[in-house]
Amino acid sequence: MQALTDRTVLVTGGAGTVGTALCRLLVLAGARVLIADGCIGVAEGIRLADSLGHRARFELLDTHSEREWLATLSDGVGRFGTLDSLVLVEPDAVAVALALRTAGPHLARSGGAAVGIAQRDAARALGLAGIPVVELPPGPVSASAAEQLAGVALRYLQHGLRSSPPRGSHGRDPSWARATESS
Repeated sequence: MQALTDRTVLVTGGAGTVGTALCRLLVLAGARVLIADGCIGVAEGIRLADSLGHRARFELLDTHSEREWLATLSDGVGRFGTLDSLVLVEPDAVAVALALRTAGPHLARSGGAAVGIAQRDAARALGLAGIPVVELPPGPVSASAAEQLAGVALRYLQHGLRSSPPRGSHGRDPSWARATESS
């Protein structure tokens, strides 16, 4: 299992329900976290980064802007020294393409990889790019389901993503299904 201590993880959609749960787990696991989100998530992202302390930083990121990807990566790598992993929460095909183009070289240098958390339509774009996917259930995600999904993504990151997933197929961990049914 790969330790996340002092590894830097960029989480897009980091201020949303699933992203917030994942960012909290990552900091607890010892990772440094770049919480990236668009205009809607600014206030939540700033509050989250403040609550997580010096191991977290919020970055405003329009995932459809190559310029913003480059600025976010420059700021994050400047602050934390490297980018070791990337988690794309609910991306579309444009965001996936720009993430791979801009963050890919950083991940190649660090030996890191990416994982996606998405509903079925977006999961296809991630899968076509060779990115493992933790599939979101349809509809709104409860806090307890978000924690389950974040836990699956965390296990992917801890296992280095280079071997088979820790549980389930293509990130479909049956534990989240129980969480969504009981919510």
